[in-house]
Amino acid sequence: MHRLLLLSAALLFVVASADAQIVTISPRDGMPPPPRQIAPTRIQVQMNISQRVMSDGAEAQRRVEEAVRRSLYEAAMNECTVITSVFKGGCRLASLNVNSNTQERNENGYFVNGNANGTYELALQP
Repeated sequence: MHRLLLLSAALLFVVASADAQIVTISPRDGMPPPPRQIAPTRIQVQMNISQRVMSDGAEAQRRVEEAVRRSLYEAAMNECTVITSVFKGGCRLASLNVNSNTQERNENGYFVNGNANGTYELALQP
């Protein structure tokens, strides 16, 4: 009898606790459900440019390196316009990495090479 009482109490405890864990959330009457959040799609773009240093000296090299980086920054900012026109969604530049270096190319002189890696986030329109 004692076992039957303990078994009944344990069964009642399990059933009662299972019912207590059920939670139902429903929108208020007349309220539309919240819009579904869509994670932005990430697009990675790489750009490279090369420009010849036309005159000798460190100052000329510095000016060309700055011009190369500026061109890469401008191209990176314009990329959202391209992405938006193709995918018809919102775009933002999430990260940008720009590098430049100077190399001597035999009798052709010095060249500044620049590259940029950009990560863009595309939020598609629902």
